[in-house]
Amino acid sequence: MAKTTFDDIKRALWDGANTFRDNIDASNYKDYVLSMFFVKYLSDTFDESVKKLEKDYSGIRLERQIKNLPFFLEKEFTFDYLLDNQFAPDLGTKISEALTGIESSNAILSGIFRGIDFNSESNLGKKEQKNPILRNLLNDFADLDLHPSNIEVNEHQVPADIVGDAYEYMIGEFATLAGKKAGSFFTPQKVSEIMAQIVSPVENDRVYDPTCGSGSLLIRAARKGGFDKVQMYGQEVNSSAISMARMNMFIHGIQATAT
Repeated sequence: MAKTTFDDIKRALWDGANTFRDNIDASNYKDYVLSMFFVKYLSDTFDESVKKLEKDYSGIRLERQIKNLPFFLEKEFTFDYLLDNQFAPDLGTKISEALTGIESSNAILSGIFRGIDFNSESNLGKKEQKNPILRNLLNDFADLDLHPSNIEVNEHQVPADIVGDAYEYMIGEFATLAGKKAGSFFTPQKVSEIMAQIVSPVENDRVYDPTCGSGSLLIRAARKGGFDKVQMYGQEVNSSAISMARMNMFIHGIQATAT
């Protein structure tokens, strides 16, 4: 079975963007595409972790080990469950309930989908308009395998690097599509790279961005000093940007909290 490449992930993300392109503004539909991608990432990662545990444990011992995983997903919160229910008349509600369930059952993910409503009539229209769009979005990611063991990596890379870089790539593409509105959540990559080189953090440094947007600048700066060696702090008033930043951090293996 062929492994999932960076280009495969980009292609699926672009499919998601094209699903929304003629329906709502890019500055809004990024929330839906990136959130569904994140749910797919969580679902495949959790599924692989459970299957690994099933090789060594069973019964109550297996249940205990599953509870000790970094995060837990009930069946109703998974991407596969949503895909199986893609023709449900209340699809928007089911997706929103899944996001709420993911947040409420995992302290580390509490509030990560703040302000993102898959049941919004103002953004997505009534059921007749909304359900086909959401169904198409689910199918855009249906064949994308994000199980960590199936991600193609280069030397000195881990699966999170590939998925995280693809996520950041798409944030940049959404910024291009959104035009002037993108200034609230995105700093151009070349600018981020230059600033990270200027700051050049070292071990035990603290990196602070008072307008962190999607968090890409913080991640680039911290990467210079090592994710496990520097502390990152960011502030942001835009709830959509906060969600993007926290998803961005989580995919890169950085445990972020919001206050």
